[in-house]
Amino acid sequence: MLDLARLDHVNYSFFLAGDAPVLWHVRRVEWREELSQPYELVVDLITDGELIPVQDLLGGGAELVMERMGLVHAAFGIIHRLEELGGDGVHHFVRVYLVPALQLLDQRVDTRVFQGQTVPEIVEAVLGEALAEYEREIDVASGLSQTYEARDYCVQFRESDFDFCARLLEEEGIAYYFEADEDKGCEKLILVDNNEAYVDTPILVGGEIPIITDRVDEAGTESLQGLELTLSQRQTKVATRAYNFKAPSALDEGEQGGADSLGRTRELYLFDERRQIVDDPVGDPRAESFDGTSVPQRELLAEHRLELAQRDTRTAVGSSNVMGLGAGRRFTLASHRRDELSGQTFLVTRVFHEGNAPDEEIGGAADGGPRYANHFECIPVEQRFVPSTFTPRPRVHGAQTATVMGPADDPSEDIHTDPHGRVKVRFHWDRLAPEDETASCWVRVAHSWAGSGWGSLFIPRVGMEVVVEFLDGNPDRPLVIGCVYNGEQTPPYALPDEKTKSTIKSDSSPGGGGFNELRFEDAKGSEEVFLHAQKDFNETVLNDHTTDVEANQTITVGADQSTTVTGNQTNTVKQDQTETITGNQTMTVEKNRVVTVIGSQSLTIKGSKSEGGVKGSKLDITGDWKADASNTIELQAPTHIKLTCGGSVLEMVPGKITLTAGGGAKLVLDANALMSSNAGSSAKLDGNAKISASTGASAEYTANATITGATSTVQSSSGGMVELTADAVLAGAKCTCEGSVGKLELASDADLSGTNVNSTAMAKNAVMGATVALN
Repeated sequence: MLDLARLDHVNYSFFLAGDAPVLWHVRRVEWREELSQPYELVVDLITDGELIPVQDLLGGGAELVMERMGLVHAAFGIIHRLEELGGDGVHHFVRVYLVPALQLLDQRVDTRVFQGQTVPEIVEAVLGEALAEYEREIDVASGLSQTYEARDYCVQFRESDFDFCARLLEEEGIAYYFEADEDKGCEKLILVDNNEAYVDTPILVGGEIPIITDRVDEAGTESLQGLELTLSQRQTKVATRAYNFKAPSALDEGEQGGADSLGRTRELYLFDERRQIVDDPVGDPRAESFDGTSVPQRELLAEHRLELAQRDTRTAVGSSNVMGLGAGRRFTLASHRRDELSGQTFLVTRVFHEGNAPDEEIGGAADGGPRYANHFECIPVEQRFVPSTFTPRPRVHGAQTATVMGPADDPSEDIHTDPHGRVKVRFHWDRLAPEDETASCWVRVAHSWAGSGWGSLFIPRVGMEVVVEFLDGNPDRPLVIGCVYNGEQTPPYALPDEKTKSTIKSDSSPGGGGFNELRFEDAKGSEEVFLHAQKDFNETVLNDHTTDVEANQTITVGADQSTTVTGNQTNTVKQDQTETITGNQTMTVEKNRVVTVIGSQSLTIKGSKSEGGVKGSKLDITGDWKADASNTIELQAPTHIKLTCGGSVLEMVPGKITLTAGGGAKLVLDANALMSSNAGSSAKLDGNAKISASTGASAEYTANATITGATSTVQSSSGGMVELTADAVLAGAKCTCEGSVGKLELASDADLSGTNVNSTAMAKNAVMGATVALN
């Protein structure tokens, strides 16, 4: 049975982990606890006997036990600091500082990447491994009730494991506290996101704690010595906003709260710098179908930040001798002068324990002070505790470089990107990530221009070293801003020898071996713009295109060339033009063609020439024109050929040839052949010339027959006639003039001469195989 007439003193014990052969006496205890903060115990100890090797105590585990009337409140920790306080020759005085193992993780600093994990999963991965070295555990299951989104990309950047995890928990509104695990002899770290998960404070008697202010130790029960309420005005509304590049027009916004009871609004507006979850971290490696808009990310942030603000609108501070009070423990107040506080359950958020032990063990007297007391802070349990955002986010000051990564199972994929032109990179500081596309999130790439379907686009390729900046200095938000050369990725030209060259040079993909290039040579006197297309070169000009070459231009086409001009085309050559075609040339003019040669024109055709299919053709030559063929020149037309020189005309139609000379001279050759001339003309027939008429009359001249004279007539009308005047001669080996009623035949050396010789017949004369000359 407990003696309720008087409350016993608190007894203190201190134990080292293991079986240390040292007897410790506790002189004084100070113990600071706070939700979502590691605690610290400062214990002053006395030991008698020989001097102990205090260096062996550092880093070891220890336990402080407070006990009163069978009720125990224990605390475990690691001795992370130790001070010698001297001695009296018999006793040694030592002060030790105990902290949970979590606190020591502020000395484990790392830089690494987490992808596709929730905050509880990340914290469990980091702390689980780190606390295992101290034989401690973390409980991430019993105190969490909410659902947390997996973060697509989360970086621990030059942070201690402790700061990294504390920051993530604060961002998600997750608190933590410690409980002593007597079975395992160590503290346990417990994550909590709701006030129902906290434990009740163990007390000696009853379930409610009274307030007793006078003769406390004689009350026979644990009690509060006071509890005072504090009311504060805080933000009544929180508005948040963030930018999602996948949905740039629909900003992610969240809003919680409103006006206070007086109609006043105190708004906290946050343009959140945290990384927006934009990629599905699990089932979509190319991040094509997930854009993060389905996750109310900023609404949850607004909710957490409003809860944080409202957390401190109603707080209470008090003092007590309730030994079991601790951060993360609840208690119910029995009564209070303010009726609304009577029966109210509170959650302890902070507590400071003080304990003093008398020096009876070493022959001294007690100092007369209380053996145990505490001071605490608490909130009504209805107000969810949300941890303060104490831990700063690390900042990346300046740019870093990284290497572009691609799939390890497909080395040929030297351009690894997604629909947004993003790339995967591996930072040089990352010692854990594999050298493949899983090394990072998709990282956006900055370009000089980026419009809607237009702009510049240069995707960094696998193996390139890229320069990475971070939005707001946030390591979770990398942005590629450029590339740099290194010992393996060297410049396209040897430097400094070719330092005057500036270039944009690509590499054929996959595998390389070819390139496209636009190069500028700025060497004085050798300036050049060089353009190289590895395969096709396509140029589109929607309006005018002007090319001005002030010196020479050479165009070489290795295969075919085709030029199409929809409108007119004008070619002007101010000096000579030489065109050489080693094969055939075909030119088609669908309408008219005009060729004007101001000077001379010479056309040489070493083979044959054929022209056809022309409706009409005209050639105007201002000067001379000459056609010279080494063999035959042939002109052919199905209906009409006409040659004109001044007043002389040679005209040919089917079955008829008409030769007209100036002054009316005319020769018609057809079925009814007609030869006529002016006075003084002559007709000379050479060879076996023959003149005959269809009715049988004929004039026949053989050998070198000649018809000459001042007046010579060969005429056919109703009666044929041959008239030779002056000194006309009709001669030949055999000459015959034959008509319908008569015949003149001159054989051998016959001579037909006279002042007026007439040859008349009833039909026309025919001349065959002879030459007729008209003079």
